[in-house]
Amino acid sequence: MAPLFMPQARAELGIVFVIVPTEALTEQHSATAARYGLNTFALTEDTVRDVELQGRDLFKEIWTETGIHVAVMSPRMLSSTYITLYIQRLVHKKQVKWVFIDEVHLLDDSSGTFQHPYQSIESARARLLSQTVWAAATGSLTPTWALAVARNLGFQPGHYINADVELGISTGYPMGLLVAPYPGVPSRIQGVGVRGSPHMKA
Repeated sequence: MAPLFMPQARAELGIVFVIVPTEALTEQHSATAARYGLNTFALTEDTVRDVELQGRDLFKEIWTETGIHVAVMSPRMLSSTYITLYIQRLVHKKQVKWVFIDEVHLLDDSSGTFQHPYQSIESARARLLSQTVWAAATGSLTPTWALAVARNLGFQPGHYINADVELGISTGYPMGLLVAPYPGVPSRIQGVGVRGSPHMKA
């Protein structure tokens, strides 16, 4: 969530989608963002239903709130009719400035139950503007695996950058990060890979 602090300090407007595999992580990331003063919405079937019973429209609230607001959801919710209807309109699409994908290695993990939902994330890239910044992270991304993940996200070979950075903590379990678009790389589909500690807070 750290990259959102500066836009918030500058009183910028925008929505960030945070994509996670489970409801537990939805609640965890939502609580973390709220703890740092970000306006946060946890989007699960339960929260959407509970708010509807109160006569409120949670999605309308997301798109009418001011400042930086964080919508945490699963890949299934990202592909839902709720989100699809909103991002069909250009005025709403422009508000989505960032998309952050947690546990992105699940894109290429055929042994788990999350691969298919995570692979559906790429279709959302075509429905959002090219200026939308995409970031994806995991605590178990090897260089070879990063290539597969980048491919599954639609990053083209030669149009993303891999870099090593020192985060000050050495655990033997590196963290991977892909970001697109990345300044200085002349392509609509770009990225940067970062190696570091899995304990770096989002």
